[in-house]
Amino acid sequence: MGEMIFLSPAIAQMPSVLPNEVKEALPDDLKNLTNEVLPIVQEIKDSDNLNQNKNVPSLIQSVKVNESDKEHRTVSPNDLVFPKLTGRVVDEANVLSPYTEKELTRLSETVEPFQLVVVTVSSLNGIEIEEYGYRLGRYWQLGSKEKNDGILLLLAPNEKRIRIEVGYGLEGVITDAIASLITEKILKELESGQYNQALLTATNEIVQLLETEKEIFVQPEKKEGMPYGFVFSLITFIFFCYVAMAPSGQRGRRIRKLLFLFTLTGGIKGGFKGKGGSFGGGGATKRWK
Repeated sequence: MGEMIFLSPAIAQMPSVLPNEVKEALPDDLKNLTNEVLPIVQEIKDSDNLNQNKNVPSLIQSVKVNESDKEHRTVSPNDLVFPKLTGRVVDEANVLSPYTEKELTRLSETVEPFQLVVVTVSSLNGIEIEEYGYRLGRYWQLGSKEKNDGILLLLAPNEKRIRIEVGYGLEGVITDAIASLITEKILKELESGQYNQALLTATNEIVQLLETEKEIFVQPEKKEGMPYGFVFSLITFIFFCYVAMAPSGQRGRRIRKLLFLFTLTGGIKGGFKGKGGSFGGGGATKRWK
């Protein structure tokens, strides 16, 4: 027999310790072979067990890493909670002064029927501002359903991000390149924490662009039916008749009722809200340190 020993599958499966009866029944040559082979087989088994034990911690560690990845996975869009559209300026991050909010509201009103909203958010909920922006625009439905002429100026101060999100219908007016120039212009103000001035500057730039396009995008609506002036005069006449015909003791009560009705109908009419517009991701983002 040479120095190299080839183990057959049958011999490799032999137990480490053979019963004495089996050993005595074996021929002398096979006994000697068995005594030489069994320690080798046992050594191989011990080595395999050691390797398997070493692999167990790495497998457990791999599972833990995968579980950690799941915990830090990007938040599903369906789980996002957006701020309410309370007006033309939504300062969820609470970084704007009353004067800035008032001025931004005034600027937004000048470009109607385009719907321009300035919003600050306290968190992007773990997603990129690009995805947050167009999903927020769709959620609020800014701009008309027919023209998709809404626009968002979105500031996330905690993540140090700002974005101009443009509705489908205005992507040819405020292109990605133009939006990028506007955000670049206010970058130094953002870096120094001057959020009020930065948003005022950016909004002014956007308003100037939109005002030049109003005559192209906005078609004068045809007025049908009675003129509004005539209707208002008629309502005023009925109001005075209703009050004048009341007994002297009931005139004050009737006036209060009418004032209450006017206030109620004004509240039902509602404030600023979206008109069914949509967004597709047009715009530009800037990040700062």
